[in-house]
Amino acid sequence: MSRHMAIVVCFAIVLMSYRHVTGQAHDVAKLDKRLTSIKSFVDREIIDIRFQISELKMTVEQMVVDQRNASAGSNIGGPFPDYGQGMAGVNQKQITDLKNKLNAHENRLNRLFSTVNEIHEVKNSSKRTAKADIEKKCDDRFNALQKKFEETAAAMMKGYNELKSHVNVKVSLFDQIHNLSQSVISEQNKLSTRIDQTDANIIRLDGEVNKLEVNEMVEKKERNEIIKNLKDELLQLNAGVKTKFDDRVNALQNRFEESTTANLAVYKDLESQISVQLKDLSKSLITEQNKLSVRINQSDANIVRLKDGLNTLDDFSRAIEGLKRRTDKCCIDCGDPTPEHGTVNTTVTKYGTVVKISCNHGYVLSGENIVKCNADSVWSDSATCNPYDCGDPTPDHGTVNTTVTTYGTVVKVSCNHGYVLSGENIVKCNADSVWSHSATCNPYDCGSAAPENGVASAPNGTTYQKQAIVQCNAGYRLNGSSVIECNATGWNDSVSCVIQRDCKDWYTSGFRDTGIYTIYPNPGVIFQVRCDMETDGGGWTVIQRRVSASDFYKSWAEYKAGFGDEQNFWLGNEKIFALTGSGDYRLRVDLTRVGGETRFASYKQFAVSGENDLYRLTIADYSGTAGDSLSDSNNKAFSAKDRDYDLYSINCAKLLRSAWWFNACGYADLNGSYGGDRNVEGLVSGLIWYHWLGMDESLASSEMKIRRR
Repeated sequence: MSRHMAIVVCFAIVLMSYRHVTGQAHDVAKLDKRLTSIKSFVDREIIDIRFQISELKMTVEQMVVDQRNASAGSNIGGPFPDYGQGMAGVNQKQITDLKNKLNAHENRLNRLFSTVNEIHEVKNSSKRTAKADIEKKCDDRFNALQKKFEETAAAMMKGYNELKSHVNVKVSLFDQIHNLSQSVISEQNKLSTRIDQTDANIIRLDGEVNKLEVNEMVEKKERNEIIKNLKDELLQLNAGVKTKFDDRVNALQNRFEESTTANLAVYKDLESQISVQLKDLSKSLITEQNKLSVRINQSDANIVRLKDGLNTLDDFSRAIEGLKRRTDKCCIDCGDPTPEHGTVNTTVTKYGTVVKISCNHGYVLSGENIVKCNADSVWSDSATCNPYDCGDPTPDHGTVNTTVTTYGTVVKVSCNHGYVLSGENIVKCNADSVWSHSATCNPYDCGSAAPENGVASAPNGTTYQKQAIVQCNAGYRLNGSSVIECNATGWNDSVSCVIQRDCKDWYTSGFRDTGIYTIYPNPGVIFQVRCDMETDGGGWTVIQRRVSASDFYKSWAEYKAGFGDEQNFWLGNEKIFALTGSGDYRLRVDLTRVGGETRFASYKQFAVSGENDLYRLTIADYSGTAGDSLSDSNNKAFSAKDRDYDLYSINCAKLLRSAWWFNACGYADLNGSYGGDRNVEGLVSGLIWYHWLGMDESLASSEMKIRRR
């Protein structure tokens, strides 16, 4: 019991050590999983930053090209890049800002790389610390276990030696009794063998005697009586001997069992008694054996006499069997040997017939194809026709509707989700053990992910579950996700590269800060504008702005190209024509008088024609709070100091030191002298909006802006 308890205790200690080690390993695995998750997040962040850096670089490169074009005398022109040097350029401040953004993103990327390295270091350090702790605790546990085991083993060995010395005393007596018992058992086995042989001979004789013919019945009866008497005597003798022997053995066994509880002195007394009894038993056995030997010799003599008679009978029986075989051969029939799905070359199935077996088309022979009808009415070999097996037709990433693959089987092939079948979906196992058609399941190919006016990078391909990174060409905005994935029916997001025609497109794209933006109103036409993203829903493209003293008394060419800076500018008639000629626009005019009061005028329809039509104004459908002072200019050409197209007798542009869509000088002029100057005729040249402040008060500021409807 103490030995079993020691084993249980040892096992419990090992189990506790294993659980502790397993727990430590589990903690390390959890840390590893957490760090892997963080690394995945950092990797995604790095991809996003790289993409933003790529876009910023493209923007900077485009702006630098515009700057060079402007410096070379580009005809784009405009108010923003160099405060009057043309719209196509980019001022140094904007380039610096963009470069700063680029540097900030690069610094952010470097910090993320540093974070990844720190995470790896923490992960490796944690693993090393956990490993050292686990190894130390394992050593302590196993040292304690080893000490406990050695103590238990010493105690067990001491008890074992004491038990061994006690048992050795009894084993000596048991060995003597065992040897005597083995001698008795050996004699019993010899006697049983002779009896079994006699029984076998009697059984064989009984079988032979039963075959005698009727004319030998008398002799058979005499023999049977002799054999029966002999058998009875032998059985009685055997039963008597076995009974005596069993009684003696049982008595011996009972005495032996009783002696096991006695002390050594009792064992010695019992040994002497058993020795005397065994001697008596041995004498009795020898006497009985001698008697049995005499009777066996008598039986052997009778058996010899019977054998002589049986030999004569055997000769007679063999002669009869030979005659019978000669008469039966002509009547032996082995039956039809034709296997299922097979044929034979003859219909004869009698003894000695040789048949050739063949299988039908699509089946293969198993066994011999040549068989012979034997004398025992059985063919020399069996043959079967088995259908050809075409093998498993299941393609990779596919399934079939059955597991049967033998000749004639029709199988329907299907592909897993995201895979497309190439070949026939119904195949049949042919007689040549080949399927009628081949079928493969290929991953669905979504094709090129590049949108119009954009490019896509798919380094791993464009098939099912592969990803692509989409970018738009310069001047186009990506509508949708930059990273898309091919699913079972196509790309998971329908992306497009849309051109930013005006400020409304920028507003729709999610940009909400008022400032300078690049637009592409028509293919090949690109310039920068100021976008008002706050007033009346945002998305306004500003075409005129005056907030401080500035000179707007310019020539036709200057008004055509545009001029000014971010505070005070005229966008340019050619650019206004490019915008309004590509869509339906409305106009909003925001006005502020000295003192801060504001009003506005809104027109649902606004357009400016090309230079060949003298940049003619189309305007209609007024609403607002400032009054309709601009409808008087509807369908009027633009006039400047060097190009007079107004309907007045003198040049209104010169008279008012301005440029506008003058009728007979009209009710509105927002390009006059800032602050208001009275000319020789007594007219005020200023920022005039007649239906609010009349002709004598100049506005403090004005802003004309358009938005596509």
